[in-house]
Amino acid sequence: MCELSGNLYIVEMFDHLAARLQMAITLHDAAVDDSYGVAHSHIEILDAVQSGDEAAAVEAVGSHVLTTVGDLVRRMGGDPALLLPPGVHRAPEPGAGA
Repeated sequence: MCELSGNLYIVEMFDHLAARLQMAITLHDAAVDDSYGVAHSHIEILDAVQSGDEAAAVEAVGSHVLTTVGDLVRRMGGDPALLLPPGVHRAPEPGAGA
């Protein structure tokens, strides 16, 4: 996705973070029993990107980051709310009342 953006700066930033991201993904995947579910969780992102709907893509990525990566960040003592800039989808905290 970074390369498809056509933005060299984004590609360079991703390349710089790739090893750390891979480590985080590996830690997350080790705690998940349902690898099909993990793979399936990316379909909404792919659909939104392929549709060309930027707002839907931002929403899908934001939701995915907070619901999946957020669990890992929380286990490591971090605050998932800090993963995304203001105005981007913020999933409710697990167990929070509606």
